[in-house]
Amino acid sequence: MDDAVRKMYAMDVGALVVMDFQKLDVDKSKKIRLEELYYSPKSNAVAGIVSERDYLRAVATNKVTDLTTVREIMTPAVDEITGKRQLISVEPYCSVLAAMQAMTIGHFRHIPVIDSELQTLEGIVSLGDVAKALIAEQDDEIDVLEDYITSGGK
Repeated sequence: MDDAVRKMYAMDVGALVVMDFQKLDVDKSKKIRLEELYYSPKSNAVAGIVSERDYLRAVATNKVTDLTTVREIMTPAVDEITGKRQLISVEPYCSVLAAMQAMTIGHFRHIPVIDSELQTLEGIVSLGDVAKALIAEQDDEIDVLEDYITSGGK
């Protein structure tokens, strides 16, 4: 677990997609190629997502020891008991508002971006990414309106 927290800190990110190495290593070379990471949803290698919030929740409930694993505190992609998919993701071409709505409904700050047609992992969107995109859209709209007003409505 400490390694995951250190990676999040070093990379200045709030969440990591957790991979199942056995499923990810499609060619059984014991080395992961970029292509295998990219197509990780296709091989069902996405095990879940772990966030700073997951870690804080585990600390607050005294579940973190030197032996605590990421798997113990992450949000798993599939519920082990029911077998139902529980990792929520968005498509690469969904709107920023749709991503924000999914994050708001699910009460989470990070969401994986998975192309369901190609079965590829495209990345993770954070609430900060959504806010920046919405601010940029708003700035663009303000510029258009200011141009309209200064040109006399033409």
